[in-house]
Amino acid sequence: MKQRLRKGERKAHGGASFIRKPPIHKPPKKRYLTLFVGNSGTAKKGDQK
Repeated sequence: MKQRLRKGERKAHGGASFIRKPPIHKPPKKRYLTLFVGNSGTAKKGDQK
């Protein structure tokens, strides 16, 4: 856990911008799930949701 926190601090700088970008992806949960599921390759879950 401590190692992950230390590494997270370094990625926090780059992650901050990444977290700021998806605010638009959060409202459309359907689109976010479809993209996330599409990347995962589980189209069945995407169709159900």
